[in-house]
Amino acid sequence: MNQPKMRQTKIDPLNSKLYKILHECLLLSTSHGFPNIIRSRNLFIKTIWIVFSVLSTGLCAYMVTKNIINYMKSEVITKTRIINHYSAEFPTVTICNMNFFTSDFSVRFSKIFENQTLETSPLSGLFEYNYRNQVKNSEQYEKQKYLYSDSIDKIMVECYYDFYPCNRSQFRLISHPNNGNCYQFNSGKDNQGDLKTIYNFDRTGGLRLILNLSIPEGLKYLNPNLGGLIYIHNHTTYPTLVDPVTVPLKTET
Repeated sequence: MNQPKMRQTKIDPLNSKLYKILHECLLLSTSHGFPNIIRSRNLFIKTIWIVFSVLSTGLCAYMVTKNIINYMKSEVITKTRIINHYSAEFPTVTICNMNFFTSDFSVRFSKIFENQTLETSPLSGLFEYNYRNQVKNSEQYEKQKYLYSDSIDKIMVECYYDFYPCNRSQFRLISHPNNGNCYQFNSGKDNQGDLKTIYNFDRTGGLRLILNLSIPEGLKYLNPNLGGLIYIHNHTTYPTLVDPVTVPLKTET
């Protein structure tokens, strides 16, 4: 008879300890239901807390279960399309007349040297070079240097880019030491807009130009060569750093 009593005294402290731990956990619970059920002295209020706790728990379990079932039932249709999309940044194109002196102003200016003795033969390649140096040494050269060569209205007959007409405002004027006035397309400078991107890589999809590279009759003795120079380069480099493409008259390049 004494042995069962000893077992009972050992079990009771353990149950009491577990009960206290469970009781404290429920009181410290962040949910409002269980702490209020334990603390409530009024049977009616305690019953209300029990009913609403059961309802809220059941509703929560129902909604979670329903969402999981709906997710598992949902069908996903994936369409894969392969689009080959090629594009490239269009380079800067600089166009120049092969001759430095090409304007009517140059014709009038050349008359100043009509009575001077020629030190170099007009057939020599240095003839235009020497004549150009005399012009650059004049006092008015800096003010008049853009008057000796082609204007944009004279050199540019037609222009198309990506099958659409382009206008003269898209070209930037620069002064080339050997070719005078040159005009840059897609320079990315002087508020010319962002650099252009090309999507059509056939020969008609880029930049197409019709140029007037003629010079007055009175200037043909300066340089026997007629034509133009096309520099294709990066917008960050100067045209003279690349080799130009020579464009003869009355040809398509």
